[in-house]
Amino acid sequence: MRDYTTALSKQLADALSIQISDYLTAAWNVLGKPKKTVDEVASSKQLDPEVLQHWVDYLPKEHTFPYLNDWKAMTASTEST
Repeated sequence: MRDYTTALSKQLADALSIQISDYLTAAWNVLGKPKKTVDEVASSKQLDPEVLQHWVDYLPKEHTFPYLNDWKAMTASTEST
């Protein structure tokens, strides 16, 4: 059973990692201007609303990860739309 759940977890992680850019773009549509709802964006981009909500909750938090530096800079810009 452990091998099965490990394999299933890896498959899910692999599938979701392919869509990271889609979820980041969608999160920007929710968090940026003009703001849209998670359900609106998930539906229009054919994404899982629960996964998108996790990204929307995660991204605005304080992070020390360098790969989020561009995201922070973009969202900090007053001209970001």
